[in-house]
Amino acid sequence: MSLLAPLFLAGLLGLALPWLLHRFSRHNPTKLPFPSSRFLEATTPPVSRTRQLKHRVLFALRCLLLIALCFLFTNPFFDAGADEDSTANVTLLLDVSLSMQTSDLWEQAQQRAQEAVDAQPAGAAVELMTFDSVLAERIALTTELSSVKSEINRIQPGSSAADYGVVMQQLDAVLSARSTSNQVVLITDAQIANLPSQLRQMVAPGIDQLTVIALNPTDAVNASLRAEAITEDGATARVAVTASLTTHEPPQSPIKANKILRVAHDDRVLREVPLFLNTEAHQTTVIDGLPLPAVEPVNLTLSLVESDDLPIDDTVKVTVREAQPVELSLLSLTSRIEPVTEVYLTTALETGGRAKVVPVAGDLASIGSSVPHLVVVADLRSFDIEGSGVADYVRSGGNALVVQDASVIQSGQVTEAVRIGLIEYGHPLGLGEFDWLSVRFYQMMADGFADKARVLLATTTNVPILSERSIEGDSSGRLLFLADPLDARASDLPLQPAFVELMQSVLDYFTSTSALPSRVTVGELVSLPANTQLLDPQGDALLDSSKTNTAQDIRPSDPGIYTILSKQHGDQILEVMTPASESDLRRMSEADITVWERNRPAVVDTDEQNAVKLANSSDTNSVESRLPDVDGSRYIELWRWLLPLVLVFVIAESLFANQRLSVRRDGS
Repeated sequence: MSLLAPLFLAGLLGLALPWLLHRFSRHNPTKLPFPSSRFLEATTPPVSRTRQLKHRVLFALRCLLLIALCFLFTNPFFDAGADEDSTANVTLLLDVSLSMQTSDLWEQAQQRAQEAVDAQPAGAAVELMTFDSVLAERIALTTELSSVKSEINRIQPGSSAADYGVVMQQLDAVLSARSTSNQVVLITDAQIANLPSQLRQMVAPGIDQLTVIALNPTDAVNASLRAEAITEDGATARVAVTASLTTHEPPQSPIKANKILRVAHDDRVLREVPLFLNTEAHQTTVIDGLPLPAVEPVNLTLSLVESDDLPIDDTVKVTVREAQPVELSLLSLTSRIEPVTEVYLTTALETGGRAKVVPVAGDLASIGSSVPHLVVVADLRSFDIEGSGVADYVRSGGNALVVQDASVIQSGQVTEAVRIGLIEYGHPLGLGEFDWLSVRFYQMMADGFADKARVLLATTTNVPILSERSIEGDSSGRLLFLADPLDARASDLPLQPAFVELMQSVLDYFTSTSALPSRVTVGELVSLPANTQLLDPQGDALLDSSKTNTAQDIRPSDPGIYTILSKQHGDQILEVMTPASESDLRRMSEADITVWERNRPAVVDTDEQNAVKLANSSDTNSVESRLPDVDGSRYIELWRWLLPLVLVFVIAESLFANQRLSVRRDGS
């Protein structure tokens, strides 16, 4: 038997309490007058008194209750191991996400997969599965290993992102239904960016033995592009390009690379711009005054002149859209807005020319509902939603982002740096697409402003950073809280690329009125209403024409410019981009991979909201020290039996205690 939290055994010291109660409890008997006491011979009172345990059955029940409670909190489990007489099935699991196209990774993956098949004994049953964002079966369980090897040679990686948490849970659901021993050989590039937010998703009890083969391309370096293009006059465009540079292994010193960015329309080169990249930070380049051809729509191709180890994300195609800047009013409910906060907010929101931030004076009563979107700077520690007028503003259909006021943060209150630990992946903001691993927080507002809110981002210490609150009553607006003063002292959030991406996502969230998306990533689910058709970049229809009279869901499999044909919304361009997470080549450490292979419930950190423990832990012993030192992988958790046992002891103790209850009717 192993314990996940053995420190709770210290609670056994509490056994001294019932022993003291039953050993030294005093009960003075009632004195009754005895008229003939004068005829009794006087005796000397005893100097010592013998004390014994009283009510031993009740004492035993109380001790057993405390022992059961202590073991319940330690979460004990038995390692059942695998049935020696059972037949072992081998599941070969191949990562076919976009990053597997890096350098010679796929050749390595095929070679290691072939070696894994050849290593199986005669008569072994092997099945072949692949995964990116979902699990797919390629070859069912078979003893014909030649068919498995042939299929390995035919498989090619796709363009979707991988999600280790989703895949492990899907695989566990398949293997748990089997009565045989299940061995899994997982071949992947072990990207940090593909780790789930909740580490318990990495545990698959249905797997008896997990072997992770983490591939490593030699000296792989990848530069990737993200871009948007807008036009105000139809003759020239403004193109915002974000470029990043990553490597598989963390370099001892920053790696730099000089690239040439080429902007073209069809075969015509419109402009070439130099890029100076390094592995420490993203670079954002804005190209103004780009001449446009007289065609509609204008689709631009942005590419790096010299490709790298992952060519697919060196090119991005975007459609030039008409600029319709969204106006956001910036209002302070305190004395003033700190200049640094105003600069960070304005710069992030106005990136790409999609928004215009206008500072306003006064209060919400004077502004009214004429302003559709509002950024409010206030002290969240004493913020009154109703009294400030924000609640009425949101009820009227307005959207508000409330940011912590930097002027109330005192210097010198720096705590130990913490990171993002909780990410709400299901929210339309798409927070899972941003790089939160580099963000650090030093001063946090751990007050009750988020008590009635849905927490979207929180630190590893469970302090809310971003939350959304619903307003009671008929409300059509949206209300977000950002508990960071954005002064670059309380945190480095405003200095990170994730902040610009967050503000742009908030802008999209506030202005999302169309039922049809304009930009998605490869593999992302696109829900299309009835009477809608989707054309791929080559102009071919992707939906069965006989089923377009009903709503359908589709996942685009390749990047490019798609066209949505809709009777209700009209024709619309859909940009399908490569997943940003797949361009990040950073790899998990060997210690983290070992933790993953052990496939233990103890791999889950005691802080369930720690989303980046494996990805960022510099002290890997902090994770491994909680792992039981046993082999095998099937475990039987005992809390399901201990919990009803504790309930039985509680009921029995109450019954026996009531029987031994003495009521003093004399009021003493």
